[in-house]
Amino acid sequence: MQTIKYSEEFKRDAVALVKAGALHCEVCRGLGVSTSAMSKWVADAERTKQGCPSARFTCCRRRESA
Repeated sequence: MQTIKYSEEFKRDAVALVKAGALHCEVCRGLGVSTSAMSKWVADAERTKQGCPSARFTCCRRRESA
């Protein structure tokens, strides 16, 4: 299976569609993106909005408790 690298702009636009109320599955199907990738992008966008790093890093709650 080939890994596709999506631009940050593409990810932001896809997340914006979901945030605007479009169905997650329809956005994925329309853009040809897996549901797992879209879920990660949405979660990363929420973390960023809250001032936390993306899923690849430790959550800010863990950093604060250290």
